[in-house]
Amino acid sequence: MSGDGATARADAWTETARGDAPAVRAPHIPGVIDLLTEMLADGPPKEIRARVRLLIGLLLEPVRQRQALAEAVEDLGEHPELAALAMLGLGLPSSPGVPLKEHVAWLDRALMTAHAIDDPASRASVLGKAAMALTMIGDPRWARLTERLAAQSDGAPSHRREVAAFQSAGEAACYAGRHEMAERLLTAALRRAAEEGDGGWARTRLACRRSLALLGYCRGSWDGLEKEIAFLLDELSEMPGHRFEVEALAACLVLARGDLKAATGPLADLTRRAPAEGAHPMLPLVTGASIRLAMAQGDIETANAVASAALAAWEARELPMLCVRALPAMIEAMVAGERIDEAAALVSRLDRELYALDVPLAPPALRHARGFLATGSGASGHFLTAAAAYDLLLCPYEAAQARERAAGHLFALGDPRAADTLTAAMAAYAELGARWDLDRTTRTARLQGLPSPARHRTGPRGYGSALSPREAEVAELASTGLTNREIARGLFLATKTVDKHLSAALRKLGLHSRTALARHLGGTPPP
Repeated sequence: MSGDGATARADAWTETARGDAPAVRAPHIPGVIDLLTEMLADGPPKEIRARVRLLIGLLLEPVRQRQALAEAVEDLGEHPELAALAMLGLGLPSSPGVPLKEHVAWLDRALMTAHAIDDPASRASVLGKAAMALTMIGDPRWARLTERLAAQSDGAPSHRREVAAFQSAGEAACYAGRHEMAERLLTAALRRAAEEGDGGWARTRLACRRSLALLGYCRGSWDGLEKEIAFLLDELSEMPGHRFEVEALAACLVLARGDLKAATGPLADLTRRAPAEGAHPMLPLVTGASIRLAMAQGDIETANAVASAALAAWEARELPMLCVRALPAMIEAMVAGERIDEAAALVSRLDRELYALDVPLAPPALRHARGFLATGSGASGHFLTAAAAYDLLLCPYEAAQARERAAGHLFALGDPRAADTLTAAMAAYAELGARWDLDRTTRTARLQGLPSPARHRTGPRGYGSALSPREAEVAELASTGLTNREIARGLFLATKTVDKHLSAALRKLGLHSRTALARHLGGTPPP
């Protein structure tokens, strides 16, 4: 192959990898690694050799990629964008046995190198990937970096690499529990991607929709989520490396909807595959769901085995923040398995390790976990505090679970708050459509002589006279003067769905017009 031809080929492959790196893996491009290795054997010039090594490193699995990427960095001094790309691959904490401080050192080098990148889109790509990696380790710089990324494009990405950066940073913000920031970044990314035709943008749109599906699950926006998941599973059928997240969402949602039998096999498979496939950010969701399922089936041994395996995977990579979402379920299983001292030591250790990190979900999750270690009023206090903190982070499912546990202790104490606490948990489960949890709390309510929540023919009842989170969101946007169609476009809902939520909000607030709503909420009345 001629020097010019090799350079052109390397440039083309680098462009392919750049917008998605370092998530690209060899199975998606069959035969590429062999071809690239042959190119190295021919002794190409330094610049081509560096690009080829970079591509090999991006395409290899984490265990084998480090040497190739480190070798590429040394030859890419005159190309800061490509050098930063290699550094980011080395900075991702995905390789077991590599000290976390080594990953952080590479991320620091990548951020320093980013200053030398002239092209704004290329610089945004580096910032987005760095923010994603820093979020995984709980480094407080991730939030500032994300804000810097958004400010660089005034919150409206234009180039495909900028859109990919918004998607990466937005998904990472979702993992961390910063749901408002995640929504801002992901909706901006999808809005831009939706304006383009096919080609590379099709893959970008799918990535944005995948991340928004994750956000929808985490923040309790479950209306229409099954349909979106089914669409994504179909569209990603030829991209197995991008399906894990969606498969995990599908299994977790199936469990919450109440089909325990259908969820059992997929959850066990996903929990086993997650570490091997490098899907560490999704491991907490499937771990927590698997443990809760095993506990509901009375299988304490399996619940503890799942908890121990997940903890070992996180500790091997020095990533304590990744266990936060699963921590309450893990501690419940350990307590049930008579591993109380071990559970208490784990919570205390994580409390110390997470204190200096920026992990928004850590305080409520630690409180939630401590509830299982306490008794009586101490337990109910921990659970109620956790629920209130979950509310602030827009985590309704976790908040409902904490309130359900608090209610159990409050009833045992004869505390008058018990009934309202359980009713709030039932209302949240009903709004979510979490039938498994709703049925369980309904049985508890009956035993305590409380009325069961009624169901509409089309689904569970919402929050009674209070606005549901989605109704409040739609009402707030309507109060700013946006039309229903504009709101639907911004929230990626059907216009009819927005009509329904707005009508319900007006009825519950006793208002009869959008003008009255704007005055009530302090917005801008429509002209």
